[in-house]
Amino acid sequence: MKNKKKFLIFFLFLFTTFVFAKNYRNEILNSFDNLKNTAVNYKNGIETTQNVLKSLDDFEYCIKQYSFSDVYKFDITQGVQKEKLISNIFESITKCRTLLNDNSQNDNQKLLVLKSEYAKICMYMVEFSQSEISFLTYSNKLFSATLIVLVILVILSIVLGILFINYKSKAEDNTKLLNTIIQVQENERNRISRDLHDTVTQDIRSVLFFIEELSKKQEQDNVSNEQKDLTNKISTVQTQNLSDIRSIIKNLTPPQIEHGDFKLFLREYCNQFTLNTKINCTFFAEDSISFSELSSEKKLHLFRIIQEALNNIQKHSNAQECSILFRKENKNLVLLISDDGKGFDINKINSIDFTSIDGTGFGIKGMKTRAQILNAFFQIKSNDIGTEIIVKVKI
Repeated sequence: MKNKKKFLIFFLFLFTTFVFAKNYRNEILNSFDNLKNTAVNYKNGIETTQNVLKSLDDFEYCIKQYSFSDVYKFDITQGVQKEKLISNIFESITKCRTLLNDNSQNDNQKLLVLKSEYAKICMYMVEFSQSEISFLTYSNKLFSATLIVLVILVILSIVLGILFINYKSKAEDNTKLLNTIIQVQENERNRISRDLHDTVTQDIRSVLFFIEELSKKQEQDNVSNEQKDLTNKISTVQTQNLSDIRSIIKNLTPPQIEHGDFKLFLREYCNQFTLNTKINCTFFAEDSISFSELSSEKKLHLFRIIQEALNNIQKHSNAQECSILFRKENKNLVLLISDDGKGFDINKINSIDFTSIDGTGFGIKGMKTRAQILNAFFQIKSNDIGTEIIVKVKI
């Protein structure tokens, strides 16, 4: 933006210089024509000395105005040559003025010297006109080239503006699409959770009730120990199934995200992960962090990112330990997820088709999608000694 402003200022300066150069040239030529006419009339005895002096003063004034202007400073085509030329013109004007004010010489002597100096001024003015033509030609070319560049920049700015608007529009459409996809996923999770609770969970409870009744009947009928053991095994399996189903329901739609203590929920989730996988999972959150400042939507997306990361750690990392850490950085909440596993090639994951791999890439894609919806910074670092995921979201 600054470069564009500088270029525009330069263009305006060049334009004004080009215009003023023509004005100064015309003023000098007009004053010189006036001097020429006055000198001819003076030679013929028509004009007085005072009128000739006045014409010399006007001509000298125009030359001085030109020599002090930016046009003269900007003229790099003639440089020292024009400076010497103007100096010679001033010198001849001074000689003419001195001679006209000198009453010790007769008119014939004055005319003879004046003719010589006037001839010099005419010669200098021919050189001056040639240098001005050269300068104006150079300025015209430079002005034309600058104008072309300016037009190109304007067209380029318009094209880039249109591309940016289209990109922004597509980005907004993509964000809306991602939000829709995520919302559909969450709605489907809620539906599955309700179905599991209303059907499978109730069926398992019914089975457990029947097993309990069967156990009582077996006590009364004095059935064999083998039958009792079999009944107890069925009861144990179904009890475990009920516990697993409840855990699945909880992971599908964790109620603590919206209503409970989010920090406590995450700590318990990490503890449960350690019990289930034998991978030691440490949770830490700075005391200064108030998760109540986060909306339910943000907490849900952060939990899903943690959930997917731990899922990948369990399935692919061969890690012994992992950690979930929350800290504050200015107005950002930073989530760090790390493990001491074997790592992976990030470039390979980014370049392959997510539908054709074992799920790691798809999980990373899901985490990136949720971070994008949160308008959060997302980064993955991985090598042969572990992996680290960084998420920064504004509070």
